[in-house]
Amino acid sequence: MTGKVVKLLLYTILFWISNFVAYAGEVATFYRYSSKDGLSCNYVHDIVQDKNGFLWVATEYGLNRFDGVHFRSYFVEDCPSLERNQLMHLFCNSEGRLLVGGNNGVLISYDEKTDSFKNLMPDDFKTSYYKGITSFYTDVKQREWVTTTNGIYIYDKKTERYGKHPILTDSTSKFFVSGMIRDDFGRFLCGTYTGLIVYDESGRHLTQYDDCLPFGMMISNFVPVE
Repeated sequence: MTGKVVKLLLYTILFWISNFVAYAGEVATFYRYSSKDGLSCNYVHDIVQDKNGFLWVATEYGLNRFDGVHFRSYFVEDCPSLERNQLMHLFCNSEGRLLVGGNNGVLISYDEKTDSFKNLMPDDFKTSYYKGITSFYTDVKQREWVTTTNGIYIYDKKTERYGKHPILTDSTSKFFVSGMIRDDFGRFLCGTYTGLIVYDESGRHLTQYDDCLPFGMMISNFVPVE
């Protein structure tokens, strides 16, 4: 990252902070919650808010639902469908469904009616080896994707599980894919440990940028800009 880019990034951050603080003359108030307040673990990996207003908190030990006053904690010992206590990623899709991902193939969704979790793991996770979930993504066509430590998978509404994309899964299987986005041209941009990889709508490899990142860094997130 060049010096000019760093300066521009810092100026942008400072601009937004100054506007946030100055907005309506109000001062933001922050509250700190920890295990003393009922949180299952102080090591938090991800937070998301669902359609009912609950905050879900994924931690190193347990999943938590916060109603603004109290925490309710979910552990695999009491809720086997949770699969594991260490959970890394949370996402609410366009239908308001909570998706949960973690290491060792944890890929589940929350069923509000039964207050339990449903396994969405692709079949090949079991036949080969467990893969870590790195992110969730829903494109403009409302297709639901999940990126993993070994490729990309797509949600199949018929089977109600994630499965292989006809081309894209195999094309990305050798990469640690940390995030993805579909641009206005229908191309899939995939962030990896080695750089940025671009595929067309069918999943055909277009180009790869291996030297766009300093050593030891990776692309982990994308932000759409209109």
